[in-house]
Amino acid sequence: MDTLRKTVTIPRDHRLRVDVEVPARIPAGEADVLLIISPKRGNGVSSDLAGLAGCLAASPIFSRDPAALQKELRDEWD
Repeated sequence: MDTLRKTVTIPRDHRLRVDVEVPARIPAGEADVLLIISPKRGNGVSSDLAGLAGCLAASPIFSRDPAALQKELRDEWD
């Protein structure tokens, strides 16, 4: 399995045509291709998990004592 990355611009008609050169080490024939679309933000930072860091800081759930929250969650399992 190989991973190929190509940055593209989504056109207004939302019809994406991707032309990717596949390395010679990949044999010719049928292959599964997985397309993952990860939109970029205006500041050039991709919208991955790192972009979510700190977004729950104002959450009433997570502003409580972490140990008490963990105990409460564990108690739900019993």
